[in-house]
Amino acid sequence: MCPVGCGEVMYVQGKTNHKVFCYCTGCAVAFPHPKNAQVGAEFEIKPIEDFSPDSIILPTKDAIIQAGFNNWIFDTTNEKEWYSEQDINNEYLHKNT
Repeated sequence: MCPVGCGEVMYVQGKTNHKVFCYCTGCAVAFPHPKNAQVGAEFEIKPIEDFSPDSIILPTKDAIIQAGFNNWIFDTTNEKEWYSEQDINNEYLHKNT
């Protein structure tokens, strides 16, 4: 859950920098580590472009594990069941125009 308490958190990855980070589907807050993905956690609110200046992709499970987040994988899904790369990028691109 989001540290703000508004939505579920998913992993996303920078398209060009390949950095894996957390993204709240409710408030569009991005943060660097899943340990912050709990209500009341202290974290610095950052826009998604601070982590990925161009766009995002959905990371593979291997990419999430390589980022060191394997202890924070609680569920898996595919983009047909949840938010797609296009959904998130469309929201991001609309915020920056």
